[in-house]
Amino acid sequence: MNKKRIVYIGILVTCIVIYFIFLGLILNASEPLVIDYGMRDFCYTIRGEKNGFIYWFFRIVTEFGYIYFTVGLLVLSIFLFRLDNRFFSILFGVILATSLQMAFKDIVNRERPLEEFRWMYEKSTSFPSGHSTNISIMSVFFIYIFYEAKYSKKVKIIGISSISIIWVLVLLSRMILGVHYLSDVIAGTMLGSSVGLLSIGIHILFNKYEMLNKPLIFKKKNNWLFYEEA
Repeated sequence: MNKKRIVYIGILVTCIVIYFIFLGLILNASEPLVIDYGMRDFCYTIRGEKNGFIYWFFRIVTEFGYIYFTVGLLVLSIFLFRLDNRFFSILFGVILATSLQMAFKDIVNRERPLEEFRWMYEKSTSFPSGHSTNISIMSVFFIYIFYEAKYSKKVKIIGISSISIIWVLVLLSRMILGVHYLSDVIAGTMLGSSVGLLSIGIHILFNKYEMLNKPLIFKKKNNWLFYEEA
């Protein structure tokens, strides 16, 4: 069994496992869990007063999880990937993840934490966290792209570490800002991660069958990021 097939099978199994864990969370998601209240109170304790450093730091960090940031990355990916199969794989993933998290929000219809303790306004329901879903799918996919690219080990470590740090901070920001419970964040992370892994699997399949593995735009050889000239 070749390396690519092992990777694809691993991705498929991981997606299935995460999916069923996520379904288990949904079945018990109408009300917050005991651990949600404990984490909520802990975040309220460490965050201090509003408009301090922690507020502004996490208020800025949380922007990386907004859908408009995700859309901005997709637009940037048009130029980075030049419309090869990587772009279409992550585009499919973002559309799927967004559709699923919106559907789950309507199905579960969980109220957000108490409004008087929220540090920002959010109008949608709480479960799962849309920000966590968005940052997770993009992080999983771009971590793999960095790993796959022909960069030096040092560049890969810096790139993957930077993405991972932003990912974790965005997840934490949703609780620090008081707009999500821990289980909201976990569910969003599972949803986004599983769809991200699915997108990677689609990318691998495209490459295996040599579908869209050449750029559709900007075909002239140059040094664009994440693109390796054959």
